[in-house]
Amino acid sequence: MRLLAGRSGPYLLLLAEILLFFRKVLFVPGFVIPWDIRGYHLPIAWFTAESLRAWELPLWDPSVYCGRPLYANLTTQLFYPPTIAALLIHNLTAPGSSDALLYVLEWQLVLHVFAGGCFTYWLARELGLDTVCSLAAATAFQLGAFFSSQTQHLGAINAACYLPLVWWSLLRFQRSGAVRWAAVTAIALSMVFLAGFPAVTSAVFGFAAIFGALHGWRTFAAAIAALAASLVLSAVQLLPTLELTGLSVARYRMDWMGTGGGIPAGSLWTLLSPNHFGVFDLKTFRQPHDPTFLYLYSGLTVLALAALALWRRPAFVWRYALLTAAGLLWMLGDSTPLGRVGFVSLPDFLKSAIYLEFAMVAFSLALAVLCGYGLAAIPARWRWPVLAAVAMDLILVSSSRPINTAWKFENPGIGEAHVDGVPEVLQTIRKLTGSATPPYRIDTVEESMDWAMGAPITAVPTASGNDPFALDAFMTARRQFVKGERWGRYYEVGDLTSPMLDFMNVRYVLSRNPIDDATLDQARFRAVATLPGRLVYENLEVRPRFSVEPGGTVTASVYRGNRVVLETTAPGPATLITSEAAYPGWRVFVDGSETAFGVAHGAFRSVALPAGRHTVEMRFEPSILRKGAWISLAALLILGFLAARR
Repeated sequence: MRLLAGRSGPYLLLLAEILLFFRKVLFVPGFVIPWDIRGYHLPIAWFTAESLRAWELPLWDPSVYCGRPLYANLTTQLFYPPTIAALLIHNLTAPGSSDALLYVLEWQLVLHVFAGGCFTYWLARELGLDTVCSLAAATAFQLGAFFSSQTQHLGAINAACYLPLVWWSLLRFQRSGAVRWAAVTAIALSMVFLAGFPAVTSAVFGFAAIFGALHGWRTFAAAIAALAASLVLSAVQLLPTLELTGLSVARYRMDWMGTGGGIPAGSLWTLLSPNHFGVFDLKTFRQPHDPTFLYLYSGLTVLALAALALWRRPAFVWRYALLTAAGLLWMLGDSTPLGRVGFVSLPDFLKSAIYLEFAMVAFSLALAVLCGYGLAAIPARWRWPVLAAVAMDLILVSSSRPINTAWKFENPGIGEAHVDGVPEVLQTIRKLTGSATPPYRIDTVEESMDWAMGAPITAVPTASGNDPFALDAFMTARRQFVKGERWGRYYEVGDLTSPMLDFMNVRYVLSRNPIDDATLDQARFRAVATLPGRLVYENLEVRPRFSVEPGGTVTASVYRGNRVVLETTAPGPATLITSEAAYPGWRVFVDGSETAFGVAHGAFRSVALPAGRHTVEMRFEPSILRKGAWISLAALLILGFLAARR
């Protein structure tokens, strides 16, 4: 106990809990955090890390969707300092290894969970709880339902850890009236936004306002001012994201989402019975819902202490009882009449950013604070044993479960040297596509989504993708050979005969099942390779990535994410046609003189050329990024000055 009595003691205990909870992922080879962190976040992080290693800004990713503005997608976390630090550490220690990069991202995630625990400890201490009671609150939050069930979402974990810091700084403002604490709140909220998970951002922002309102009009005004200031501080990401949202399928989200969704009411059973829906064995899991939203276990000991707090100390806990209830109602969404009516009444621009189930983070935090208050209601001599019971309950029940820990060899996925754990597959596809410069693109029919998600890692470009910010104009062109609604972001090839498939430079199509000969003949495809688990078909009418029409030649001398240089010849006035996606920020220079872009087929870059030989350079230099950077810098200087003042 003497060690824990020191200033660093409580933090060492919280860190020990976290390391024990994630022991398999961090210390046992072969175990990883499952799902999205591998399939979605890792490829984006790989592209960002490789770009930085080449001393380039990771602005434009040409490997999917015939190109996408990656910097404008806030899930990239391009302006989130902890993620950039993690990528730089990877580049310095183990560059070129996707497994090593995943491990760095896992550590980044785990340390954010630890930060959430530390911030909760600060909050509880500010509320007047002693060391052990504050540790109980911190333990209940960092090992509780949200962090144990949502680990696959890197941005969600990163954003969620700041909620107790926001409440703490608002509490400091309420008690002191010092503007510096409102500035600290704004900086914390900007970190939430830059962490790149709008669903958690909306929950944290909403509960910042609710927390402020529960502490008086002055604190509420400070919370609203901090929310506004945080958006100004985040302008470097906010402005590009708003531009991308208006040009992507994200603007159609309301077409399909209807009501707000939320966590099924039946999930409440898991507060008492964690495996009520069988999420501990996904091989036999048969529920229609995401298993991570069928797990609310927060500890029986925690629930008992929270109940004790409500019984013994109502004068102190009413705010957190209300916050717990608000978090519960918010995250249940459609399961309550209030949730159904409340969400539908919101303006569309707010609906598109809100996923009601992620209010679980506020529910978990408020419940954790009640836990700390409950522990304060029992005799001091019993508090340490009860704290140990809280930690062991959550670790033994929630740690190393399929919702937060996976054996990667059951699903090898993709890597820089393999697909599905088989090097031969990737080697063959790279050889086939690499016969041109830049490489030919691929697409899929009844194949793994890994090709679309993992293209930045495999270095096999694809005309497909799976991104919530897929460009609307590109998806409109793609729907000429796929079946799907306008809000869709991932569709496999549905019509091999479409000329648009040829135009997009798709030379090879992969399928896990054979395509019949009649379809191949009609579409002018032929089988060229049989690989483990899949077949490869070649498009005999594929068009080059770049062409000069009505006649001429073109070769690519430079092809990188943000820069393309082409050498062209034409006997007369002509048009350079590309299969590269058009987007604001691309600039074109013909023989050094800037000229205007054209748009081919509604979605792709084209350039008018005079007769003769010319050098065409395309550079991606989005002006909106510079504007946002200057605004963010000015806001940072002002808020930093206010936060530093005493």
